Amino acid sequence: MTKNVFHSERTQPESAPFTPGFLMSVHHVAGRAVVRLAGELDLEAKREMAAARPGLPVAGPVEIDLRAVRFMDSTGLTALVDLHQLLTARGCAVWVQGARGVVLRVLDLAAAAGWLPMPLHCPERPDWALVPRQTLCV
Repeated sequence: MTKNVFHSERTQPESAPFTPGFLMSVHHVAGRAVVRLAGELDLEAKREMAAARPGLPVAGPVEIDLRAVRFMDSTGLTALVDLHQLLTARGCAVWVQGARGVVLRVLDLAAAAGWLPMPLHCPERPDWALVPRQTLCV
C-alpha cells in the first residue's frame, strides 16, 4: 500500500514521452517501510526530499530502493546522506537496495559501503560483501 508519492515534472520536448524527473514513494511491505526513489537524484530531488520529510517513517526497518534511479550527482548523494541521517535519528534501521550503474559508481566513489548499509550481496560490487554485520538485509 502506497503511503505517499511525491514527484516533479521537468521540461521536456513535446515529442518526448512523459518521464518525471524524480519520484519518491513510501510503501509498507512485510514489516518494513520501503522508500522508493526513481529518476534523477539531483538538486531538484534534494529539495523535494526535504519537503517530504513529514511523510517518512518514524521508526522500524527502512529499505531505500534505488533500482529506478538513473542518475545521481553529488547533490543527490547529499540528499541520500540527509535521508539516511534523518531516518537513523528517528530510530530506523536503514539500508540501501538496488544501486547500479552511475548510482553505484557515485556510491563507490563516496566510499558509501563504509557508512551506508548495503546488501551483503551486490553482484556488481562483490567487495561490498564486507559490509558490517549489523547491516539489516532482507
